[in-house]
Amino acid sequence: MEPNPNPPCRSATTRTVPHVGARRVVYCDIWESADVVYLGPSGCPGAGCIVTVGRLVHTGYANWFVCQHTSYASLGGINRAFTEADNGKWGWVDAWAYAGTASTWPLPDCDTTLMRNWGGGGEF
Repeated sequence: MEPNPNPPCRSATTRTVPHVGARRVVYCDIWESADVVYLGPSGCPGAGCIVTVGRLVHTGYANWFVCQHTSYASLGGINRAFTEADNGKWGWVDAWAYAGTASTWPLPDCDTTLMRNWGGGGEF
């Protein structure tokens, strides 16, 4: 099955992000099961960039996302979206998980409060 290059995100709701507070989230289509949730955002410094904290087990619109980190896109990096893994840990998912072809997500950029608390690869 060919992934849809531009599936819409939908069904906005609010979730509480630890150390940040309430944030609007949207459900986005994921085309492959068991997508990795990383500790740090794309291009971040330090070992947290490649540490796996969990996975998104279900495909389709079962997964929701808060925002994306885009600062490193100009360096050829793939943007990552912030979400909660199926094991309850928080982290970042590569944009290719969204439709299999995109380098960015149809999400707003993460704000400074979220990046200060979650953007450096630190785990709570």
